[in-house]
Amino acid sequence: MAVPTPTDRIVIKVEQVDLANRTVHGLDKTKSSIMASIRDTGAAFRVPSNGELWTVCRYGYVWYLEQRLDDPDDHDALQVYQPGDTRLHAGGTLHMQVEAATINDLPVGATVYDAFVADGLEDTFVLSAEPVHDRTLQAFLNGVLQATSLYSVNGTNVSFVSAPSAGTLIIYYQRT
Repeated sequence: MAVPTPTDRIVIKVEQVDLANRTVHGLDKTKSSIMASIRDTGAAFRVPSNGELWTVCRYGYVWYLEQRLDDPDDHDALQVYQPGDTRLHAGGTLHMQVEAATINDLPVGATVYDAFVADGLEDTFVLSAEPVHDRTLQAFLNGVLQATSLYSVNGTNVSFVSAPSAGTLIIYYQRT
């Protein structure tokens, strides 16, 4: 039998706990009322209290209480969420298929690189693709990450303040 996966996951502020019926009533950030069932987790479970923030997930048409948000950073982050936003925590590899994604307000996507052998004369190198943002580019000289103050990005051109020494391998990582 296949394990069902949740179709939605949101955060609610608990307004009322009904242990007799194993339900919790709460409000999402748009002040919409949500009723979530308390399911048997088979492990230690903390009973929710009024005013706490919890994640709830939906399986089909039923919402289930999931996890209490204990970290103050969780509360701060929730203030900027908009309806439809999703927050993910992954201890390992995270696989997603989305139209667009950002981390710290920078677009992310496939990571590509270009490698060059410097001749000690050239200070400008042409990338195979344009970085989405110059802050997403990293330059390494002999495996050492270079400060962004040592180079500038203009389209596909990366220009160093002074030409790297001859024989230096330069690898640019860009997230496009």
